[in-house]
Amino acid sequence: MLIHRGFGDSYKTANDEIMHVLTQTASVYSDYKVVICGWSLGAGLAILACEDFNYRTRTVETDPNTGKKATLISFGSPMIIFGFITRHYLRKCCESATEYCQWNDVVSWLPPFLGFMHLKCVRLGEAFKIKKLFNPLEYHTHYGNKE
Repeated sequence: MLIHRGFGDSYKTANDEIMHVLTQTASVYSDYKVVICGWSLGAGLAILACEDFNYRTRTVETDPNTGKKATLISFGSPMIIFGFITRHYLRKCCESATEYCQWNDVVSWLPPFLGFMHLKCVRLGEAFKIKKLFNPLEYHTHYGNKE
């Protein structure tokens, strides 16, 4: 799996504790739906958490279809996935995935290198204008009603 190294390293710092609790809870309440959410950095980590949850619940290690799947909902996520093969694999690990991004949210366009992409991005808000990318307080912090 090819992902942004910084996000991968960040996720590894606490994933065991979180996944231990999540997998135990999901096994106790097996009829409940697991939804993993995040915003900004947390949105990038939520993508990795969905894959990790699927991996830790698999009966066949190499088959994502044998594990439990979580629904991913994220806001203002950076592009942490590198390549179409990784994106295809991660989509298999999620029940459904939606990344909400403002057109003028600079974070959702980072890193600005070819090959990095979103899992499934839904663009919201005003039409894209480069000038508006320099106002992250306006476009990265508000999704929906500003009040």
